Amino acid sequence: MLRAYRSRLGTALSALVAVLMGCSVSLAQLAADGTSAAERANARAAMAQGDAAFAEGRIADALLAYSAADRIMRVPTTAFAVGRCDLLLGHLVEAQDALLRAVRFPVMAAESAAFDEARAAAAALVRQLEARLPQVEVLVRPVTARSLVTVDHSPVSIAGRLAVLRLDPGEHTVTFAAPGYQPATSKLSVVDYDRKRISVELARKLGLADVPVATWVAAGTSGAALLVGVVAGALSAADASLVLATCQGSVCDPSLKPTYERAYARARISNLAFATAGFGALAGLLSLTALPSLPAGSVRLDVSAAGDVWLSGSF
Repeated sequence: MLRAYRSRLGTALSALVAVLMGCSVSLAQLAADGTSAAERANARAAMAQGDAAFAEGRIADALLAYSAADRIMRVPTTAFAVGRCDLLLGHLVEAQDALLRAVRFPVMAAESAAFDEARAAAAALVRQLEARLPQVEVLVRPVTARSLVTVDHSPVSIAGRLAVLRLDPGEHTVTFAAPGYQPATSKLSVVDYDRKRISVELARKLGLADVPVATWVAAGTSGAALLVGVVAGALSAADASLVLATCQGSVCDPSLKPTYERAYARARISNLAFATAGFGALAGLLSLTALPSLPAGSVRLDVSAAGDVWLSGSF
């Protein structure tokens, strides 16, 4: 089937080569579009380089030359040339974009016949691409205003909970993310004519609301006890310094005895408070083991309706 398709595509492309033959004339007719004579000359030269490379089978080189001309002119003939090369190189997404641009180019008064021929040729290739281009539907749960799907690091828009991915054949990295949820990443391999569906269930991240009450109580107790220990220790040190400053050796004024006893009592309070803070911190850490166990995010991949293969994974 693939060989037959390639044969049909090769025949169609050979018949369409003549579309570009009138490109130099059509570019010359666009003097009123704001491009300068030098720019049009550069575009004609680039198209000529592209035609030569294409005739020699150097499709990648032809694409570079045609793209240079298309960046200047942005007309059906240059867009068709770019799309044709992208298609031959397997860049199906880029090919469809360029060919659709050729098809949708507005009809101009007294335009070259090459423009209309390029539109028709591009439309024929677009119809082939509609079936051939791999498409993947992505259903994401949950969806927020800032949910994001990226394919090979390029963002993709989401309509409601659904994103439709147009992909070139090959392997791609798809990432799903939403605020407050763990991101999920999956490798996805597609081939021509693929129709697949991905169902993504993102796992919620743990937040402050998930912290057990016991943890908050233990943390509060530990913090309060630590504060008491610091204050009591400072006051005890101040009283002790006063006593030591007035004593002569081991002989102290009897009037300092209440100060000494107060310093001793405050020291005991400080020690007890520090011990309480330590136990509170330990209790808080132990209480974290009661954090809820959240399910992992999951991705399920269903191959086209005609297939019977599916893949599921967890994140």
